[in-house]
Amino acid sequence: QCKCGVLVTDENFDHFHSCMRVRAQALDARHAVVLRTLARITAAAGVQAQFDYASHSAKMTSGSRLRPDGRFFGLHSTGADLVTDVSLTNPTSNSILHHARTRLGAAKVRESEKCDKYADYVEQRPLTFCAFVAESYGAFGPAMCEIITALARRADERIAPGGEDFTAVNFSVWAARVVSAGIQKGNSAVVDVALQLSRSH
Repeated sequence: QCKCGVLVTDENFDHFHSCMRVRAQALDARHAVVLRTLARITAAAGVQAQFDYASHSAKMTSGSRLRPDGRFFGLHSTGADLVTDVSLTNPTSNSILHHARTRLGAAKVRESEKCDKYADYVEQRPLTFCAFVAESYGAFGPAMCEIITALARRADERIAPGGEDFTAVNFSVWAARVVSAGIQKGNSAVVDVALQLSRSH
């Protein structure tokens, strides 16, 4: 049973993703897991980066809505730094359900929202923005795939001639598996935190 009193069953399995009584802390927990996963694959690619692990609530308390989750130094094809914001969207949420009827519809909507949010931020700085968005059931948004592809290219550049470890192709496969696992671990964190909050009610 949720903190709000709703009994969670197979019929409303995604309740914890949208319940206003638990979602802030529960989704922060998932966000942290996925962000750490992104940091892991970035380090494996040999890309220098800086990540902001502050929770959403902490960022809002600081008065800044525009604090990217990550900055990849020189990752863009132009040589510019690339900044990103990690986000997972729930395609079965009532507010997004009509978009989710098309493939990756929910992810594309969230990507568009993030791009609009950071448009002025990157325009005022020598930066490029690319959202790291996935749907909560595991589908990667197009921009997320672009980041993984860019990391894969950098991983491939590090390989000595004749080397077999982490070519662009197998890095992409490995990174996709790591991120997929991170999303599922993050979903487990949503449930764990929501249940903890419910028990403490």
